[in-house]
Amino acid sequence: MISAFSGSLLVIGLCWGGLASSVQAQCVSLDQLVSISAAPTALAKPEDLAELPITDWSFKGGIARSHDVYWAGLQPTGGVQAPTITLRTQQNNFDVVLKTAQTNCVRQVRSALRALRLAPVNVTCPNGCEAQRYDGPDYQATIYSKMKGDYPFVVVLHPLHQAPQTLPSTPEPVRNRP
Repeated sequence: MISAFSGSLLVIGLCWGGLASSVQAQCVSLDQLVSISAAPTALAKPEDLAELPITDWSFKGGIARSHDVYWAGLQPTGGVQAPTITLRTQQNNFDVVLKTAQTNCVRQVRSALRALRLAPVNVTCPNGCEAQRYDGPDYQATIYSKMKGDYPFVVVLHPLHQAPQTLPSTPEPVRNRP
């Protein structure tokens, strides 16, 4: 027979497990960030971006007075702000920006960067935050921590190549002139 105390612990454990899996589903891997930055239609058709499953992320559209678009995690967890992913337009490409309050999500990205044997370089960070940049083969990834506000962690993936353009349309056939 299960005591009331043991039963309560079981319920708390099951709830915590559901909460943890929900939070885990809203983490974004380094591979996903790189894939998003290389997606040819990321800015043209962001609502179709397959790297962010619709079961965990909701496309929110454009940000006022910019060409940026963003997604938000579907559920705030445990009173914590839901994570967001923004495609921040640059002159010839766009940055992929993950904002989160989840330490484990940032830890996963940092571990993946270290597994690639990329050395962290400390970067100047305003307002007392900390930042480290990792130079990858086709990107720079910068991880900001101790940020003020709802998102203490920000990961910025900046591609080092020009963003892929959407495929050009098929040329029209040459017609005989009358």
